[in-house]
Amino acid sequence: MPNAPTTKVRLPEFMPFFWLGCAALVGPLLASRINLPWYAWGVAASLSVLGAILQARSRPRILPQPQLPSLLLAASVCFAALLYQVSLPDTGPDAIPYYLDMENLTLRGMVVKPPETRSTATALTVRLSTVESAELKTGEARVSGKILVEVPLGSVYHYGDEVQIHGELTVPEDFGSFSYRAWLEHHGIYALARYAQVRVLATGNGSPILTAIYQLREKAIGVVNAIFPSPESALLRGILLGDESGISSGLKYAYSLTGTAHIIAISGFNMTILASIVTRLLTKRFGARSGGVVAILVLAGYSILVGASASVIRAAIMSSYVILGSMLFRRGNMLNNLGLCVLLMVWIDPHIPWDIGFQMSAMATLGLAMFSEPWQKSLRARLEARFGEPAAEKLGGVLGEYFLLTLIAQAMVLPLIIWHFRESSWLFLLANPLVLPAQPPLMILSLVALAGGLIAPGLGKLLAWLAWPFSAYTNRVVLFLSGLFPNAWVFPAFSLMWVLLYYALFFAVAFRLAPRKAAATLLKPAWALTGLTCLSLLVWSAVEARPDGRLTLRLIGAEADPVALVTTAGGAHILINGAMDGRTLLQEVTAAFSPFNRQIDFIIIPSCSKAAVSGLFGLTNSMRVGQVLWGCDASRLATTRNLSHAFEQQGIPQANLRAQDVIAFGQSGLLQAVPGEKALSALSLQLEEFKAVLSYAADIQPCELSLASVFIGPGLPKSGQAPCQRQTNPVLILGSPSPGDVAISAYQPISLADYRWVEVSTDGSNFSLRGRK
Repeated sequence: MPNAPTTKVRLPEFMPFFWLGCAALVGPLLASRINLPWYAWGVAASLSVLGAILQARSRPRILPQPQLPSLLLAASVCFAALLYQVSLPDTGPDAIPYYLDMENLTLRGMVVKPPETRSTATALTVRLSTVESAELKTGEARVSGKILVEVPLGSVYHYGDEVQIHGELTVPEDFGSFSYRAWLEHHGIYALARYAQVRVLATGNGSPILTAIYQLREKAIGVVNAIFPSPESALLRGILLGDESGISSGLKYAYSLTGTAHIIAISGFNMTILASIVTRLLTKRFGARSGGVVAILVLAGYSILVGASASVIRAAIMSSYVILGSMLFRRGNMLNNLGLCVLLMVWIDPHIPWDIGFQMSAMATLGLAMFSEPWQKSLRARLEARFGEPAAEKLGGVLGEYFLLTLIAQAMVLPLIIWHFRESSWLFLLANPLVLPAQPPLMILSLVALAGGLIAPGLGKLLAWLAWPFSAYTNRVVLFLSGLFPNAWVFPAFSLMWVLLYYALFFAVAFRLAPRKAAATLLKPAWALTGLTCLSLLVWSAVEARPDGRLTLRLIGAEADPVALVTTAGGAHILINGAMDGRTLLQEVTAAFSPFNRQIDFIIIPSCSKAAVSGLFGLTNSMRVGQVLWGCDASRLATTRNLSHAFEQQGIPQANLRAQDVIAFGQSGLLQAVPGEKALSALSLQLEEFKAVLSYAADIQPCELSLASVFIGPGLPKSGQAPCQRQTNPVLILGSPSPGDVAISAYQPISLADYRWVEVSTDGSNFSLRGRK
């Protein structure tokens, strides 16, 4: 059969948007690891664009082959990193994290999303405008950013409400291995207000278009509840409107266990059905071009209506791109479409790579784009050889659409499911082929019933009986299968490297990569040079991070309560204090570590105030911690109780520091605590003749704790006070001393406020000092 279509998986020769989208995904991930200012990424992006232009101009103009300039990929990486860096909040008074340790705050802002009903409370997303506090000298200050406000169930609020909130802001707590705090931060929410008093000051301050869309959504939810019985009404609210609040925990678990949760959530499957319906109706009514434009607008409005999640936006962009291509009579490849979606989504929201829904949606679409067509052809060829052409045509369509495509999508998302949720089940092999055929008629008929219900309730109830059997069938199949096999496979926590290895092996098998051919490709000059460059960077980073036999004390953050990172002569790491924004703390700590080392041996918490522990929430999701030592009573405040509970859930040992407790490192290194009444008064760090004192009490002077080479803290000797006796090493004070209050002849004061971090390094007899502004 010389004209038979090939069944081998092949990539299109030219798909620039796909590679640009992949490069854009790398940008935010790289920026989160490398602490560079936004203008540095901007300069790098500009130089890359200039280089790409020069690359394009240097190509021959006679019969040129379409080729993407390699420096354009670097520009995509740098521009996405720039957007990520710009999106991060400041640490000053105009940012929300600044107010996390203040009480009795009066906040003012606007509800920017429809309220979300949860099991124990209703959640409001509020964009703040002003904050008032007795601790502020100005009384009222401008502030920007979003917070999550929890109000009692049954409270009535709407998008566009101007509200006043009286209470305090707390750090969102994590749930086991899931970092709720990091999840909220990637959605632009940096604080949580629980048990706050909320008062509506004005209504209708939002966008008129969004207000109309959200009002339509509220009305549609009411119509679905009225025309469908429960639990089918809850299922259809999720399928049609993206509202999962009515689904019981048992039914939601059944869908998750059977691998059919994508049916409840608005996903690419739902959007594809809707796009097909809308396009056919509108193009027949208005023509190809006008109908296509209206269809794109309908998809955009529907995306907002159902909550505009990452999977919805991706599906809407891809559907719109396909509609646009048909309007222009051009057909693009699916991989190029996916790359364009990813590129636009990263530009809109540079935190999208961390969205679990986006990860799964993108990987499932990637698998379908690459493997669906060739593997369906291969399946039909095998069936034809065994059963003949007519039978192969019928069986191939059913097996290919409802089994093979499901298998491809599940194979692409399975490692992500296991990595994020630590559990999975084989039931998706049965559930999806059984329930997916019912979904197109279910969605079409339920949409018709909803439209009828919006016009006349009686008409909606009549039409609902046409859609009800399909929704009831879906629920019952899922519940039946989950009841037969109610237990999921539970997996231990594992590294992301195993996920990447899975995908590498999967693609190697799928593309039938021969070892010799792969080796020949990798040995080409361009690939070999890139590989050697990466290897050189890794080796250089590993060599630079090796222990050098010196004790290093790095001080980061506020001058009044700095975070200290101690690196011993043997390479152990001790983190002291957490009084910093969590994202900044993680960034600064990882910057001081080797890329191969993610281990903090000890975390010491000197004080149990909310400010002193705020940065430690979520740190253990990125770093391994050996032990946590408390210098205070962790059970005294809800914030520290939550942090201690998070450590406990992750199996991290915890203990309380006492006066006689000493951490020994090396042959002569010691770290000793000086307890106070409710918290640590000081920590003493010593290596041979060198001694550093970190003071946490204003009445402690450096001379009171014997001779100290370095003294950090608020307790500074006054000008009339007798200086410490002379010693070999000079005394260095790190803090914010007033010139008239310090005996300059005996002390050398340095203000931490002038530096991003200050680092003291010693061999035990002499010490050196360096800092970065």
